[in-house]
Amino acid sequence: MGTIIVVEDDADLREQIVTYLSLSGFTTAGVGSAAELYRRMAVEVFGVLILDLRLPDEDGLSIAAHVRAHSKSGIIMVTARNHVEDRVRGHDAGADAYLSKPVDMRELVAAVKSLFRRLGDTAHPADRGESWCLDRAAFTLFTPGGLSVAVTPNELSLLRELAESSCTVVGRGALLGVLGYDPSDVGNRNLDAALRRLRLKVAEKTGASLPIRTVNSVGYMFSEEMNIRG
Repeated sequence: MGTIIVVEDDADLREQIVTYLSLSGFTTAGVGSAAELYRRMAVEVFGVLILDLRLPDEDGLSIAAHVRAHSKSGIIMVTARNHVEDRVRGHDAGADAYLSKPVDMRELVAAVKSLFRRLGDTAHPADRGESWCLDRAAFTLFTPGGLSVAVTPNELSLLRELAESSCTVVGRGALLGVLGYDPSDVGNRNLDAALRRLRLKVAEKTGASLPIRTVNSVGYMFSEEMNIRG
């Protein structure tokens, strides 16, 4: 299932939404403020944001506009503001769907599934076959077994570069260029660290071993087939 973050300052409601979505099969996290959201988005990529408009540190419309400008995440607004003008402003700010409180959880799940389908069918990764699959639009890597892990923009760039040369060595210079790192000792250490973190994340999230092989003094190779979509 796709990855969701719930942005809601009412702790009880946030927990209710997170729990219901988790029981519905989605990997779901919750935060109570814009600041918390931005901290999470700096290190994680979420397929869908469920966003309350009344937050303590920033208006939800402003958050939606920021997210829309800097990511491809889907946005579902859940709010007590239910006038037509509010809905129009929400859609103008970047909302893909707009639900009024109190929201029916079944309707919310239906909206989430519909949005994931529009974003590239990330709600059903098991249908992707027996190869690794990188969904660029959703910033998601799928294992051959259909499990998914969200990747950051830098991780996406690395995986795409490696996938486009599957089973062929990609030189360090090319990978350093993808990340914007200098071809120096520091740049090479940062590249190695980025790939170690990526391997560890995939293993922790899915239990799968990411088949990126080190070719000493030359570069790296993705040693299995990986499809790219989105």
